[in-house]
This record gives sequence, C-alpha cells and structure tokens, in this order.
Amino acid sequence: MKFSAKILLSLVVFTLMANSAASQNNIVDEIVWVVGDEAILKSEVEEYRKDIQMQNQRIEGDPYCFIPEQMAINKLFLDQAKLDSIEVNEANVNRMLEYYMNEYISSTGSAEKLQEYFGKSLRKIREDLR
Repeated sequence: MKFSAKILLSLVVFTLMANSAASQNNIVDEIVWVVGDEAILKSEVEEYRKDIQMQNQRIEGDPYCFIPEQMAINKLFLDQAKLDSIEVNEANVNRMLEYYMNEYISSTGSAEKLQEYFGKSLRKIREDLR
C-alpha cells in the first residue's frame, strides 16, 4: 500500500513538473517596461522597430534599449498631457493617421503587402497607430 502511494505521488509530481516546463514555452508576450499604469510589451517594441525599419531610419546603438526608452518617454508625455487636460483635435489625428497609412502603403507597394509585413489587418494597424 505504501509503495503504490509513493509511486502515485511520484507520478503526480512528475506530471506537474512536466506541465510546468511545457507551459513556460507558451509565452504570449513579455513586459519590457512599466510606465505609470501602462506596460510596454516586447511585441510593441518589435512593431516600433519594424516601423523605423520601414521608414529607412537608423538607430544608433541597440534598438532594444533605444526603442523602449523612446516609448517610455512618449507614455510619460501622454500621462502628463492627460493630467494637464490637454486635448487633441480628432480631425488632426485622423488626418495624420491617413497620412502615415498612405506612406506605409506606398513604401510597401500595396495594402496587402503592408498587412503581410505587420501580420495584421489594416484596421488593426490603424488602431495601433492611433
């Protein structure tokens, strides 16, 4: 009886350890930095890097240090603007959004290629740019 209980306990522990090891390979995203109440995700950093690459801009140093820092600064400015009750004209936002979308589409060659490049629909790309 004691022998089978030890075997059963060993099997349960082994199964739990195997499940734990397997679940560690299923990382969806990682938090790189936290600014205020908002996190900067690794996927956002990668998107920003792709944006910079698409615009043929160069980054001095490590992009995975520079980009999160720039994103953090932008989030700090946004938080301060919210505190100061600064409002942005929606028409200006829409105009700039369309300008950037048209630039991205022309640099990739077509809307389909842009979607393929980012792995997202045009609607999702617009949401992210907004």
